[in-house]
Order: sequence, then C-alpha cells, then structure tokens
Amino acid sequence: MKTMRSKSILQGVNVPIAPTSTSETKLTNNITISNVAYPGGVEIKQEPNPYEKTATTREVNDSDNHDKINDYLLHLYETILLSDNKTLISNIVFKDSIVLTQEDLSKVIEIQTGKKCEIKYEDPDISCCGMNSVFMKISSIRIIDEGNSAEHPSGAKAQSADYKIKYNHEYLDLITTYHLNLKYVLIYG
Repeated sequence: MKTMRSKSILQGVNVPIAPTSTSETKLTNNITISNVAYPGGVEIKQEPNPYEKTATTREVNDSDNHDKINDYLLHLYETILLSDNKTLISNIVFKDSIVLTQEDLSKVIEIQTGKKCEIKYEDPDISCCGMNSVFMKISSIRIIDEGNSAEHPSGAKAQSADYKIKYNHEYLDLITTYHLNLKYVLIYG
C-alpha cells in the first residue's frame, strides 16, 4: 500500500487521500477520501469536562461560613479598636497572630463548625510567683456533638471530638486565613 498524502481540494482544505487497494490502483486509479471537513454547517456538540471543578456543598457552606466569620471578626476588631482598654489593644497580637478571648474564639469556632465548642486550659499556677499573665495556654479545644444528648432515650452523654484532629481543615483555615492564635487565649480584667 502506498503512503498517505495530502492534496489541496476546493478552497485550500488539505484532505488526506489514499488508494483503495494496490491492485485497483494499477487498474482503475480509484482513490478514497477520508476525514473531509466542510467549512460550515457542521454542529459540534461539546460534552461537559469531567475534570472541570464545580462547587461542592462543602465549598458553598464554607463560603457562607467565611462571610459570617468575616462579619463577626470585623465587628469584634472594630469594638476592640474603639475601646479604651490599653491592655486589650496592646496584647491582641502575639507571635504574629491575633489572640482572642475564650468567648470570642469559641464563637468563631461555633460559627465555623455549626456546633458548640469547649476550650480547656493548662493549669499554669504562676500566681505564687506574683506574676499575672494576660494569656492562658489552651490545652484542648473540643467540639461537642449534641446529636447524642442526655435527652436521648438511652441516656447517652453528648460526645465530643478534638477540633484539631476531626476538623483539621477548619483548624488550619483559622490559622492561615484569619491568622488567629489557637494556642493561647487572652485573659484581661
């Protein structure tokens, strides 16, 4: 069989042509034209790209939560800046991150996860040294799942999960996006 070649036919369109068989080529010189492209009138249906990213339910909820967290933090920062509490203003930024009070940090986590939050502290007991710290080190942040509450017929207690482990995506989001300190809370009087 002879090799394929292209010939310019009508309006400069290159069309590959090949002989139908070697015996017919010698006798009749028949050729077959394939892959003919006409310059119009052809509709091409485009199928959806399976690799194209579409918004998932989680991403939509994350967007809503981001808006709620942004609104809450904006209002909180506005209140702090307009207050006359110099201790609060001077200690809010610690180690290149923003330290919130226990109540405010709990509220942000509740907005983000949609569940109650419990923050426990380490027991520093530095009062004997005469030092009063404005920070308390967080020992754990627990998310309380109230699906199994005391009202449950079996009498099961509410379960809790470690925020850093079970909600790692959300935990990292508060650190990277909002620059919140999740190691300390601010205590002021």
